[in-house]
Amino acid sequence: MRGEMRIAILLLSLLAALPTAGEVSRAELAGESLSGYPFFHHVRNFNPDEPIQVAVDPGRLPQLVGQTCDLYVVRSKSDIGWTLDPSLVDARQSGAQAVTIGGANIQANTVTAAAAGELSADAGVGLGVGYDVVLDCNQNGALDDGDAIDGRGDEPGLYAVHDTTLPGPLPVVTADYDDALWLAGRVYYPATIAGLGRLPLVVVSHGWTHIFEYYDHIGEYLASWGYVVLTHRNNVGNGDGAATLTASSTTLSNTEYLLQSLDTIGGGALNGHVDSHRIAFIGHSTGGEAVVRAYTRLKTNDVVTNEYSTEDVRLVVSMAPVAFHTIDIIDPFDVNYMVFLGAADTDTANAPTANYQQPLTIFERSTGNRQLIYMHGVGHEWLHNGDTSPLVFGPDLIGRDATHTILRGYYLPVMELYLKENLAGREFFTRSYTDYHPPGIDPDVIVANEFREAAIAERIVIDDYETETATTVSSSGGAVTFDVSNVEDVLLRDLDGSFDWTGAQPSNGMTRSRYDGDDTRGVVFDWNSGTNHYELEVPADRRDFSGAGFLAFRAAQGTRHPRTDDHNSPMEFTLTLRDGAGVSSSILFGEYGTLTRPYRRTGNGTGAGWGNEFNTIRIRVEDFTHNGSGLDLTDVVAVRFETGVGLGAKQGRVGLDDVEVVEAASAPTFALELSHDGATTVTWPAAVDALRYSVYRGTQPAGGLSARGPGTAAYDHTCFEAADEFGDGSRTTTDGDPIPAGSAGYYYLVAPVRSAGEDSPGLATVDLDPGTPGLQLGRPTPTACP
Repeated sequence: MRGEMRIAILLLSLLAALPTAGEVSRAELAGESLSGYPFFHHVRNFNPDEPIQVAVDPGRLPQLVGQTCDLYVVRSKSDIGWTLDPSLVDARQSGAQAVTIGGANIQANTVTAAAAGELSADAGVGLGVGYDVVLDCNQNGALDDGDAIDGRGDEPGLYAVHDTTLPGPLPVVTADYDDALWLAGRVYYPATIAGLGRLPLVVVSHGWTHIFEYYDHIGEYLASWGYVVLTHRNNVGNGDGAATLTASSTTLSNTEYLLQSLDTIGGGALNGHVDSHRIAFIGHSTGGEAVVRAYTRLKTNDVVTNEYSTEDVRLVVSMAPVAFHTIDIIDPFDVNYMVFLGAADTDTANAPTANYQQPLTIFERSTGNRQLIYMHGVGHEWLHNGDTSPLVFGPDLIGRDATHTILRGYYLPVMELYLKENLAGREFFTRSYTDYHPPGIDPDVIVANEFREAAIAERIVIDDYETETATTVSSSGGAVTFDVSNVEDVLLRDLDGSFDWTGAQPSNGMTRSRYDGDDTRGVVFDWNSGTNHYELEVPADRRDFSGAGFLAFRAAQGTRHPRTDDHNSPMEFTLTLRDGAGVSSSILFGEYGTLTRPYRRTGNGTGAGWGNEFNTIRIRVEDFTHNGSGLDLTDVVAVRFETGVGLGAKQGRVGLDDVEVVEAASAPTFALELSHDGATTVTWPAAVDALRYSVYRGTQPAGGLSARGPGTAAYDHTCFEAADEFGDGSRTTTDGDPIPAGSAGYYYLVAPVRSAGEDSPGLATVDLDPGTPGLQLGRPTPTACP
């Protein structure tokens, strides 16, 4: 009780001193205009070659209609940052612009806020410079009552993102070790590592007939962005199923060895600068399956490690993995999992044959956040940098250099997303490739991409086709109605070893399920004339879509089917929501992304076309309400797919799966956590594009900060730790000092330091009594640690 009273007193004294921002509307404002309904696509990420637009839907913000507001684009601040400093300083050279909000529609209220490249995307060694968009409607230069903002929460309104295909700003050095036959490798790290705190560790495991030096293109690239990368000798044996098991052992043992030898490898340069709690495994070919096996062994306690644990492996990446084993041996479980796969690969060929060539079976087993980059014209050996036969066959081959450009484009975002919790990496995977991708990739390159949130994510499942095989009932129990043709609920497994369309097996082209236990299912159907539909009823307990993020599904064109061949292009069709009052709203989803045409590779039968390429399409739920559509998002009774003349593709065949409503991405909250075990340990999550962190410490008088008396500063903090000088972790500080006599304890403040300088105000936690929760407060002074 005494601690609770102190907290209450402290809150009252602090809140009395803080300015208020008033009633401010938070809304999605930044994005890109569309040629058709809903006329505007709200997005977070913008490449340097893209203009940034801002749009106001008068139906969503009716209080702004008729007003002239000053539009600001400012460097982002946290919620507490805006509370402490509501002033508006535009990041554009031209400054704020006046806009008048009309009542017609969203098209009439769309303006260009920044030209391509106008906003700095230089995040140092991070990814994404965060900006907030503000409509200052009383035109007083401050965020306050009556204004609107895109941002202010734990995530900026938008990110200006550099071209991720380019190398980073840090010079790179390497260090080799060779302690034993299976303890040998090369470590890539920034030459300036001594001043960078503790960096995430990326471990790369090679494939059969490969050597660890083949992966310098990954090691040098990621090290130039502030990562430590280990490429090691891998025991790949004969490249068979047994090799996956032995290679998993060398992945685990070399990771352990490196962490135990930081004081000797590279002359000790790494000592104190590797974060063993932020690890990624990457594997290629045999190594691609082996790194999943390594994670499976950690997860099932099949192996004991001393320097790291399952929780420390935040990401597993498989490049063209072999797939010898069943789910009991190879299971990604809930780890964040990513796959790169080449459509022209003749080794791990994604072919419908009963051997190791179906790597997407591993992908389908993942219950964590999973993402796939499926690249047309890419061969097996182009994923490394060795001078070997490419193992490639098919049209429109892109070569090794172009393949490496794609790898670079996606490796930094996935590492930032899962090793640094940087949400600037997320839209590289959640948005369709045709809608958003790194600009350095050749425009002729074709990629199909998939993304699905972890199984634990908040979602409304409409139909995942796993628990109900009847074509007239969804997995959620709703009725399914349709007038499309040849509707079949299928196991995603091609059964006859050929991609030929014979009509005998409706699952033709599906290579997602091979063994018993690989039970991924979906629905297939086709159409050829007029207008057609496939509709899913939403059960009564799932009809409230308000406040949700995205309506998502994944779909693929059916390879070598005559209607796919006749269509012969990327595909789009219409998605319609209908509410209980009969009001409908429809979106032709092509501008959010299209379904790729199957890669025109021959073999495994006659004709041209390879495995079915699923693409994930995500449409913001609120987009269905643009321009006063009248749709009631609290009572959505049906999700309808419509095809035909005026609705998209006039003919075609598709596979469909995972129709669901998912929550919008949640940003990690930058709040401190305290624990007491003989000392006070303060930890905090990563901040966007932070180079390092400054930690401050002050004392809390027994009577609260106001007890210091008139004329005395309420805050007395000084720099406690700069840039992990204690060596206890880049996002940890440990304080073993006793609480000063006559005080209630210490308070701590952490400020991220970015390329532009130290953040102000930062965040703080006040420690009143050991074991009591901390309070998150703003730092009132901009004084930085030395």
